[in-house]
Amino acid sequence: MIDFKETVAAVFELINCGVIIGLITYVFKKYLLGIIYDQMRAQSKYIDSLKESFHMLTRNYQLLDREIEYERQVQYELKEKVMRWRANVEQLHEQRMRERDERKKIVAEQAIEQNKQVQKYMIYDQVLPRAIQDARAALEKQCADPEVQKKYLSHSLNMLRKGSA
Repeated sequence: MIDFKETVAAVFELINCGVIIGLITYVFKKYLLGIIYDQMRAQSKYIDSLKESFHMLTRNYQLLDREIEYERQVQYELKEKVMRWRANVEQLHEQRMRERDERKKIVAEQAIEQNKQVQKYMIYDQVLPRAIQDARAALEKQCADPEVQKKYLSHSLNMLRKGSA
């Protein structure tokens, strides 16, 4: 048969086990469960804060990416402007160099022409009086004969009559 002592011992063991489990459950619920819930809430808040930080960082990253792209565009436009400016400056420099060379050429031609004019003037200034003097001497020599003088006068008068008629 069944031994009564063993059954009572088994029942008390079960009761003791239930009491220990109940006591452990009570202590767990009373003291540990609140701490665990608090830690879980803190963990959840921490995760939410990390998610919020992640979203904020993602937005900041997108804004920075847009800003970087804008700055690249501005940089590209500035580079293009500098290249156009440099090309314009070089073109203007070349144009001024050509104009300067043309002016030098014109001034040199004018100087040559002026030198020619000065030389002509100097020649006229020196040669003309001598030529007039030589022509006078030659005329005086030719016209020393009275017969030649008469012929010259009659020829000159005939020419004057023909010109006025």
